[in-house]
Amino acid sequence: MECNSCKIKGFVQRNLLTLIGVAAGMVGGYLYWRFVGCSSGSCPITSSPVITALWGAVFGGLLLSMFKVRRNELPECKAAPGEKTPGKDENNG
Repeated sequence: MECNSCKIKGFVQRNLLTLIGVAAGMVGGYLYWRFVGCSSGSCPITSSPVITALWGAVFGGLLLSMFKVRRNELPECKAAPGEKTPGKDENNG
């Protein structure tokens, strides 16, 4: 069984570009609402900063996920002191 920090590090390493795209898209969506958005309130997407930021996050994540590099192997994760190394057996260890 893998340690939780190893799982989180692996997830972040595999999806770093997508996470950057989500964050940049949220900021971009908010800025679009702030400076361009719908002033009358009748526009369903651009009338709310939350909805505009969420749409920006979706599109930013999708855009940068296209450039994701596929890796065959991730670096080995070291176990914390006193913790078993993931994937190693006590007998084979």
